[in-house]
Amino acid sequence: MPFARVAVPAPLKPLDTLLDYRIPEELVGQVQIGSLVQVPFARRKTWALVFEISESTALAETQIKSIESLKLPMPVADRARLELFRWLSRHYLYPIGEVCESALPAAIREGTARTLKLPEKSFDEGSEIEASVPPPLNEDQASAIRQLATPSADPLLLWGVTGSGKTEVYLKAIEDRLHQGQSALLLVPEISLTPQLMSRFESRFPGEVATFHSALKPTAVRKAWLETLLGKRRIAIGARSALFAPVQNLGLIVLDEEHDGSYKQEDRLRYHARAVALEYGRIAKVPVLLGSATPSAESFDRVEKGLTRLARLPRRAVGEATLPEIQVLDLKKQIAQPNMDPRPKQPLTFQAPPIDGDFFLTAEMQRELQNVLDQGRQALLFLNRRGQASQLLCRGCGHKSNCPACEVTLTPHGKGLLCHYCGYEAPIPRECPACKRSDSPFLKVGIGTEALEEAVRLHFPTAKTLRLDRDTAETNDQLRDILGLFAEKKADILIGTQMVAKGHDFPDVTFVGIVLADIGLGVPDFRSNERALQLLLQVSGRAGRAIHPGRVLLQTFQPEHPVFQVLTRAQGLDDYGEFLRQEIENREALAYPPRGELALLRFDGLENDLVREAARKVAAGLNRIQSEGFRVLGPVPSPLARLRNRYRWQILLKSRNEEHLRKSLNWIMEGWDKQKLERTLKTRLIVDLEPATMM
Repeated sequence: MPFARVAVPAPLKPLDTLLDYRIPEELVGQVQIGSLVQVPFARRKTWALVFEISESTALAETQIKSIESLKLPMPVADRARLELFRWLSRHYLYPIGEVCESALPAAIREGTARTLKLPEKSFDEGSEIEASVPPPLNEDQASAIRQLATPSADPLLLWGVTGSGKTEVYLKAIEDRLHQGQSALLLVPEISLTPQLMSRFESRFPGEVATFHSALKPTAVRKAWLETLLGKRRIAIGARSALFAPVQNLGLIVLDEEHDGSYKQEDRLRYHARAVALEYGRIAKVPVLLGSATPSAESFDRVEKGLTRLARLPRRAVGEATLPEIQVLDLKKQIAQPNMDPRPKQPLTFQAPPIDGDFFLTAEMQRELQNVLDQGRQALLFLNRRGQASQLLCRGCGHKSNCPACEVTLTPHGKGLLCHYCGYEAPIPRECPACKRSDSPFLKVGIGTEALEEAVRLHFPTAKTLRLDRDTAETNDQLRDILGLFAEKKADILIGTQMVAKGHDFPDVTFVGIVLADIGLGVPDFRSNERALQLLLQVSGRAGRAIHPGRVLLQTFQPEHPVFQVLTRAQGLDDYGEFLRQEIENREALAYPPRGELALLRFDGLENDLVREAARKVAAGLNRIQSEGFRVLGPVPSPLARLRNRYRWQILLKSRNEEHLRKSLNWIMEGWDKQKLERTLKTRLIVDLEPATMM
């Protein structure tokens, strides 16, 4: 009698634990490797994924339970995906059953015979692939396609300036795979922010595209997933979780904007989609295409080491379109000018600069906006902070309004205050809780997109203005409406956060104003300069993408900062590459990625003393095995020391040897479980390999 070894959704130890179940006679031949089944487990019934089938088991006959039913008549994972799940468990130190839980959507794994009814298979391999006529490729694009067609196990980095036509390369590469009877997987950072890209793919490949992202309703997820499983739809497009879409006969994996931080999953299975895609390509023996105008240091380093091939797109693809001119404006000189604050002066006990939208809408910025309006063009204003200001201060004593659940200041929004981390809301108090001042006690310091929008409308009352941030675009429909109105030229000025920087192509945008470029600099993270430069280059690249030349005005209090010095000359590929080489050299001395391995141990709980004690116990154990090339930093309070009423401490592990790091982590996790520290110290331990943020 055959037996199946299955993964169940439970935190079993060891992490790669599979359980044996008998395959009942009526399901012999139906249950296959990769099948989704239902089994009895721990006094309940649950789904399970079959990894192995054998004719024997090491367990006693009386210990073996039977599979109860088969959820779908065909396997939901092929051998390549099962091997990928095993790798994810080993690499990220995560139980194999919970890896499967993260990879299989709830609409599938929890589905019933009724909900998992297969759609009729109507896919015809001989059907017409294209509905729209593709534009001809330029020589740079054609060269990239030729490289991709060359047999090689190495990934290919498509490095092209903004507006160089990377999407057209993706389209052509996928078209070639479809003509060969294969399928393709395209990952984008945030699918809700790329309606133009989705429109291009759906018009080029009608009926072939399945979309995957977290905003889909269960019925839509189920339909897209099952149609992909059947091969009815051969192109899967989505955010990082689309990596696990059941594409059949996979021929290509594409990561657009491979540098983007949103490819890192920040809860449960904390994987990085770029690393997983590269491993998936290796396992499935399919090419991986990484695209970016601002490659990550990790991908650039792989090119330098000869592990990744390189295709360059150094010019914009549309006619004579050129990269925009960038001017840096020193905001310190604005402070030095008299009468910059248009509001009535009041004597302040606490001397805080009364900075608001009028201050940041400088005379130079206003002139540029007026020129755009006079020419009938469009402008984009970028400010990576939503709300009215950065914080609220008492005019008398300088008291800050803080979130009661998080160690962060509240942000003024409308007539109230909001915590951007936990969502706590409060009205603006009538008096200062510290000094009890009640005569117009509070001062809004800093600036957010709300205040900027008010200033723009005050100075340009006839201009049509839109704002794009998480407050105005809470749903995908609202986001599409805003982007659609701007694309149709029903608005002159678009004001937004980093949501405006990703993948948008507005031909009539000739001016981009970066209102306060300092946001993001000085963050306690070794990647802060890299990320700031990437974001600023991406948003600058929205200007001048068609026949009209573009211009960028960047405002900062730190014009001497290296990021801004590089930005003014780094729009071409070579200067940005030199910046990355210097970054990598600096990190090598400190064993930071890509020249070192990192792991972040996060401890959190409701009692600060217990959390601190747990972190110190783990650090003491790690210090006993510390060696050359392996460093233990901490424990220290996290930069966000309290979040959602939970206190947070952390330890950072740095190693030049990945194997040593993993052995150390396994040793710590075994000790954590054996000593039952989570229960005795009421503290949770989270292991984050390849951490994307130190916060």
